[in-house]
Amino acid sequence: MKIRKISVIVLVAAVSFALYVSPYIALHNLFMSIKDEKISILNYFVEPVTVENNIYNRYSKTLFGNVDESTLDSNAIKLKRIMESSIKFGIDVIVEPENIAILLESLRTGKTPDGKKLYSSYAYEGFNRFVINFEVDEKPQQIVFSRRYLLTWIITDLVFPTELTTLQ
Repeated sequence: MKIRKISVIVLVAAVSFALYVSPYIALHNLFMSIKDEKISILNYFVEPVTVENNIYNRYSKTLFGNVDESTLDSNAIKLKRIMESSIKFGIDVIVEPENIAILLESLRTGKTPDGKKLYSSYAYEGFNRFVINFEVDEKPQQIVFSRRYLLTWIITDLVFPTELTTLQ
């Protein structure tokens, strides 16, 4: 009877440990694939449609709020649709595997491509959500992983500052 109880406790501890370290293992695999220049592996770790939709929804709320197209004239509607298309194009570029690889390589090395220090931290935000927090130019940003199945993690969101700035 004692052996059975000990076995159950060991099994529960092992499963709990595997569940806890699984995003760190996924992140390590991502970093090693990028270090070895195997960018095609990113397709396994990124859900591009979800990432694009999350980024688009965040930016469209910032830019357009709850604009009702029925209250706009035809020129304003055309302008809004042009802006939406431009935003979607920009997001498509951000979510390309090569650009995500550059971001992850910066996190792995602790330096941005232009040589600035990059500090990051990792944290769970619930059982199915794991987040990498980092700052660029003192602006907080995130890479969000979501659990798929039990031990698999994929990138489902990239959170960048939504305020608009002018080019200098």
